[in-house]
Amino acid sequence: MNRFFKSVFVLVFFSLNVFGQIEKGNKYIWGSLNIPDNVFNSESEINTFKPSVQYTHFLRDGIAIQGNLKMEKSRYNFSTISGSKYNIEAGLSLRKYFKLKTNLFPYSGLGVTGIRNTTSSGNSKQGNEGYQFFITPKFEVGIMAILSSRISISANINARLFPISNTTVDIALNYSLRRLSFKDSTTIEQTQAKNWIIGGGISTDKTNTFNYIESPLVRNSYSETKFIKEFNLNYGKFIKTGLLLGVRTGISWVEYQYEESNFQNTQSIFSYYERTTNVKQYSVSPYLKKYYGKNRFALFTSFYVDFEYKKTKSEAAYQGNYNNAQLMNNDYLTYGMTASYGLAYFLGKHIVIEADLGRFSISKTKDQPRFMSLSLLNPSPQFTLNYVFLKK
Repeated sequence: MNRFFKSVFVLVFFSLNVFGQIEKGNKYIWGSLNIPDNVFNSESEINTFKPSVQYTHFLRDGIAIQGNLKMEKSRYNFSTISGSKYNIEAGLSLRKYFKLKTNLFPYSGLGVTGIRNTTSSGNSKQGNEGYQFFITPKFEVGIMAILSSRISISANINARLFPISNTTVDIALNYSLRRLSFKDSTTIEQTQAKNWIIGGGISTDKTNTFNYIESPLVRNSYSETKFIKEFNLNYGKFIKTGLLLGVRTGISWVEYQYEESNFQNTQSIFSYYERTTNVKQYSVSPYLKKYYGKNRFALFTSFYVDFEYKKTKSEAAYQGNYNNAQLMNNDYLTYGMTASYGLAYFLGKHIVIEADLGRFSISKTKDQPRFMSLSLLNPSPQFTLNYVFLKK
């Protein structure tokens, strides 16, 4: 996800008038939840379930304890190997928040993270299991901005200590368990009928998965890397107050690499498989979006009709022999529907910043099975920046 839009979303909230957001007794909670792909798609090779929850409790003014719990349960089933992975990560930190004259609250903290990994893999003849558990100290800095009497947003940078490593940047929303003092008398003008809107976003996402298991009989490993770059534009018109009719266009690049190896110690048999896939995708999606509320912070729902054209190039090699590599070039036309929901923040008279929180999509490609996915709550929202031309 583009860091520029992340930074803008955090820094624009200087105009709100807020009180008592870091006082003793305040409690914030948030989380994420997805539905594994195999619930809808029986032929999915990799299926992952990744719920998470985080909780912040202020012990005294400006001092809070923050805890998070993440779980990842996944199964994979490829032609020569299958297996599963079960990870649990729990963290606890003590934070110091600093009150500025604006609605921004920077903080720093120290804590620990514990991770437990359990893996298993094998084939029709043999299998193996692995187990890891470790605890590491961590350091974090961040900033929290208040959006309403219930919702805030925070950007957080954390890293493992001794030595400093595995630095990550996260952005998340938080829900207050009790109503906080908040004043905002602004009435928005952006969603009035006959207004025009144009906007867009740039995002990048990279995921890495690696699994390695070793025993006296066998050594199995697989790794996969997926890198996505996406750029989209949207434009539309409010056909009535709070109801937007528009079109979204986009282009994305996806690079997918998969490697799998299997070594049987007893027979000194080694097998190796590698596949690289590059996808370039063009999309056009007419949509209808509904905004709820008349103040600067509002919920929205949207419905898209999706048309996508994909150009795919794949290369597969066995035993590292590229002379006998398999090359495949395919073009696909995909159509489908997407329903989503999110939160919008109206800045001034012309700017709208949106965070896409969850979505359900269904798509179909010729000669391929139907694909469905459901994310109830994204851990890191996708952001877009929009400009509204007000009617004269």
